[in-house]
Amino acid sequence: MKSSNSFLAVALAIASLSFPVSVKADTVNARCDVFLKGEDRAISSGPCTFSQRQGAVSIQLENGRSYDLLPSGNRRGNYRDQNGDAAYSQCQRP
Repeated sequence: MKSSNSFLAVALAIASLSFPVSVKADTVNARCDVFLKGEDRAISSGPCTFSQRQGAVSIQLENGRSYDLLPSGNRRGNYRDQNGDAAYSQCQRP
């Protein structure tokens, strides 16, 4: 794996997702916390845009960084990022 990218695995804890009841959108404003694999402290936290379509997830952070995740394996929340590195997405609704 590429150690220079330092995102060997990224866990994205998406909190405060607000899905409007009357609108069936695949994109919502959320709060995202980005963790390096094995770390318990986020390297980035704040507002983001979370999109999901046909199993693929796109996350655009307010600082301009983005993650494009494709499903990986049979377990919910397991993905591969745009670099092919393992990633995990966890959604928490209030």
